[in-house]
Amino acid sequence: MRESLRLNPNDAITHRELASALYVTGDIDGGIAEYHEALRLNPNDVDAHSYLGEALSDKGDADGAIAQFREALRLDPNNVSAQQNLAKALAEKAPASASSTASQATSSAAAQSSSEAQRKAEADAYHNLGLALNAKGDWDGAIFEFREAVRLNPNHSGAHDDLGETLDAKGDRDGAIAEFREALRLNPNDAAGQQDLAKALTEKAPTVVTAAASSPAPSPSVAPAVAAAPPSTASQPTPSAETAASSSPAAQDNATAAVDSLAKALALIAAHPAEVRSDPNSDTPRAQPPYFPKAQREYDKHSTRGEALYAQGDMDGAIREFRTALRLEPRANGMRISIGKALSSKGDYDGAIAEFREALGFAPSNVGVRNLLADALGAKGDWDGAIAQYREALRLKPDDPTAKDHLVTAYRAEVRLDPKNIAWHRTLGDALMANGDKNGAIAEYREIIRLVPNNIALHSELANVLLQEHDWDGAIAELRQVLRLDPNDSVARDNIGIVLAYDEGKWDAAIAEFREALRLDPMDAALHHDLANTLRDKGDLDGAMAEYREAVRLDPNYANARWLANTLVQKQDYDGAIAGYREALRLDPNDWDTRNNLAHALLIKGDTYGAIAEYREALRRNPSDFVLVQSDLATAYRAVLRLNPNDAHAHDDLAGVLYQTGARNGAIREYREALRLNPADPIARAGLAPPPELPKLFGSTTAQTGNASRGTFINRPEPAAKPKPAPAPMWTMGTCREANGYVYSCLKHN
Repeated sequence: MRESLRLNPNDAITHRELASALYVTGDIDGGIAEYHEALRLNPNDVDAHSYLGEALSDKGDADGAIAQFREALRLDPNNVSAQQNLAKALAEKAPASASSTASQATSSAAAQSSSEAQRKAEADAYHNLGLALNAKGDWDGAIFEFREAVRLNPNHSGAHDDLGETLDAKGDRDGAIAEFREALRLNPNDAAGQQDLAKALTEKAPTVVTAAASSPAPSPSVAPAVAAAPPSTASQPTPSAETAASSSPAAQDNATAAVDSLAKALALIAAHPAEVRSDPNSDTPRAQPPYFPKAQREYDKHSTRGEALYAQGDMDGAIREFRTALRLEPRANGMRISIGKALSSKGDYDGAIAEFREALGFAPSNVGVRNLLADALGAKGDWDGAIAQYREALRLKPDDPTAKDHLVTAYRAEVRLDPKNIAWHRTLGDALMANGDKNGAIAEYREIIRLVPNNIALHSELANVLLQEHDWDGAIAELRQVLRLDPNDSVARDNIGIVLAYDEGKWDAAIAEFREALRLDPMDAALHHDLANTLRDKGDLDGAMAEYREAVRLDPNYANARWLANTLVQKQDYDGAIAGYREALRLDPNDWDTRNNLAHALLIKGDTYGAIAEYREALRRNPSDFVLVQSDLATAYRAVLRLNPNDAHAHDDLAGVLYQTGARNGAIREYREALRLNPADPIARAGLAPPPELPKLFGSTTAQTGNASRGTFINRPEPAAKPKPAPAPMWTMGTCREANGYVYSCLKHN
């Protein structure tokens, strides 16, 4: 690098890389000097600022480090590494500052004042970092930073309020209310803070509607009408337990406190229309918009009063205030939604439906409003209309939990209205299956079979569901029903055989089923494959190979070839296995298991370079699989070194593998041995002093060993903590096949 800089002294990147190399070798001062030179040439290099901050921190220069981290964040506000380093530097500096203040307290009141100002500034830094993390959706990180801010400055009302908002977003409503109250104790004239507290208290009071948990805003009593057993006529829904709880003293206290906070917010807005929300205990103003002019204040007054009346359960008064606000601002679609929810809670579903439809005219993609409309239609008894709206909501947002759950309730209502309607039972069963309620789905499918007992397709489908649930006895019972209706169904016999082999190791019974299936359909390669798997597991390797070969003859796909090769390995026919694996890879070059097995077979045969080539090819096709082959790859390189201990390139490559697996000392040993054999080896030198950037797994350089050109490891990254995946199960649901005019899925041997 120094030679490169001699030729091009103004190369900022090379200065930065040299700085990193000096830093990792322990020359921190030299590294700092090179980082400064890199920044002189390119002041906007975010990485150089961040790395310089780390080096200064190691030297004990906390102020210098903090300045560099802040500059990195100024250039790249979303740089998580710089955010974390800044927070760490501030945290490490805070105790030292406190200690210094304590030791000097008796000698200088000015020093204590300076330390207090420093703590407030550091609290602001944590607060700002929390705001940045909150904006990125990292609530846990934001909560940690806000708590650090209030630890350093307990009177920081802005940090308390933002901590409350984040806790509320996380679902910790009690914690949020406590923080809002502390913020208002410190800054009682914060109108927005009063509104935050009122909102949290309102959400904690059950009076505000039972469907609130799954709707975008508190909803009157729409969800209970759907979630409970719905009536077949347009009757009033029965109040739920949650609605009954709304009269509890705690709920009433929350509602009263919410109304009180909303009233204070209204008074503050009216008295201070042009003030910016601020925090008297922070050195930095809060970035909040000014309050609005008179017309906007009138709208806010009526909408806030409506919310307060809604929280108290006065729906008529709330509707009156919401309509007044809507007249002042006709574009306020939220008021239409609030009116609709209040009408629903009164039982005026026709009025609510009209409001929700009008709101959807302004915002047709609003999934929450569409769910509210569907709820109201269901409460009115219009289940077809409700189902149409829930389905449209799921089209707009396929994973919406409210639409999925309420749609199931609507299907149940249709089933109750027409209990012999097979289509509704089937639709309900499919919906329950999609929602993960497999037991509920199975119950619906059984009901269909009770209504139509001799339908082969229904028995087969229920068997497939039971197979996926590992209910082997139930699955076999349904498959036997299929055979009762059609004794020549080879697929049913195949599935029975698979269950017998997988569940209890009943090899002979399973083999009998497979042979009977093959008698019915001797040209089915998959049946030969299933029989071969079972014969192999029973220990009949010769019989298994015969069936694999027949499967390959009928369908020379990669799975048949691979399993034949696996059986040949068990027979110690490595040449035959290698040929089988190569044939399987010809059909599917990306099959990682087959390539790995081929490499193993080559290693056993002593072809170490061939094995290494296969491992490298596997990694080239999927670099993320490195952790799965690291041990075998290291074994292959060690085998090369046993044959030729002076192969510097093999030492380089083994070092690369060890480095990737976190075996740093072993990697260093191998790199040093490579340098001993070849003092000019650039790969070993680079490996001992890697640059700070995340490198590639394979470099572009090549090294010659004999006549084989091999890519080498270079610029190795820090190994990621990637757990080794659990072994795949012996059997999984396999590809579907068609028989008797119906498509079946069936278990397959991996």
